[in-house]
Amino acid sequence: MSIPPNEAPQQPYGAPQQGYGVPPQQPYGYPAPQPTGSNGFAIAGLILAFLFFPLGLIFSIIGLVKSKSAGKGKVPAIIGLIVSLLATAGTIAGIALAVSTVSKALDSGCVSATSTVTTYSDKMSADAGSPDALKADFKNATDELNAAAAKAGNAAAKSAISALAGDYQQLYTDVSTGTAPSADLQSKLETDGQKVDTACGHIGS
Repeated sequence: MSIPPNEAPQQPYGAPQQGYGVPPQQPYGYPAPQPTGSNGFAIAGLILAFLFFPLGLIFSIIGLVKSKSAGKGKVPAIIGLIVSLLATAGTIAGIALAVSTVSKALDSGCVSATSTVTTYSDKMSADAGSPDALKADFKNATDELNAAAAKAGNAAAKSAISALAGDYQQLYTDVSTGTAPSADLQSKLETDGQKVDTACGHIGS
């Protein structure tokens, strides 16, 4: 039987059909060829994520993109990307906290209040044996703390410093009337002092 010209020979029934411009199909039972290649960026990104996360982030992104063509490195690239992003978020949060702390500590009201408490704590210890000198110390400390509260730039510092000024005012009243300061007042002085430390961003407060 002759085959007409320009006509492709018939394939056996059930066999894969091939035509012009169609690549030969893979024989049955053979796996399709897998992508080959290396992906050093993925491994490097994972390692650098723990050592220097900015580079780890970059290398992990590149490694993830290359994993599509290289056929490998997707998992380490994703892990490196996650670790780098977490490190980035932690660093940003730390910087924001540091800036906030420094900003609070440099508040003019906080600076004045800290100076007043430090100065008069030493002075009151030295004047402990003289009621008149203590009265003057408590009065001056109260006035200076009220002035510091007025200058404070944030509401928390203003409130805390004002409360501490009220404690010193009560001490002045007690000394003026010859009354021993109550245990509650001593506890309040400590608590209000800690609130000033917190509101003013003092390290270790």
